[in-house]
Amino acid sequence: MLALYISALPDKSDENKFNSFYIEYKQYLLKIAHDQIHDFQLAEDCTHDVLLYIAEHFDKIGNIHSKETKGYIRTIAHAYANRYYNNTTKEIFLEDITETLPDEVDYIQLAYTNIDADALRKYAAQ
Repeated sequence: MLALYISALPDKSDENKFNSFYIEYKQYLLKIAHDQIHDFQLAEDCTHDVLLYIAEHFDKIGNIHSKETKGYIRTIAHAYANRYYNNTTKEIFLEDITETLPDEVDYIQLAYTNIDADALRKYAAQ
């Protein structure tokens, strides 16, 4: 997996620096992702995407041990984790809704009509 990140580096001379970065921050990134997503497999996917993004923009990182670097990667990790969390909760919500709705009702047509909630319940109950 590390070879994938190294192939994405803009400057191939940063390979050793990225190896050190990877060793130091991989678990930190995974923890940030897992704390927000609460799903280990999705947190690993998120961490992979964060590391790939960082590898592609590794020229923006100076000293890998600095507070600025840690803050920079924390910001990126939080943004990616939020995106993963929001996408998964939307998918779960839509799956729950479609499982509880009757199949024979044309919900797209209903969305374009202006009716109140009681009328919608009566229509769905038919």
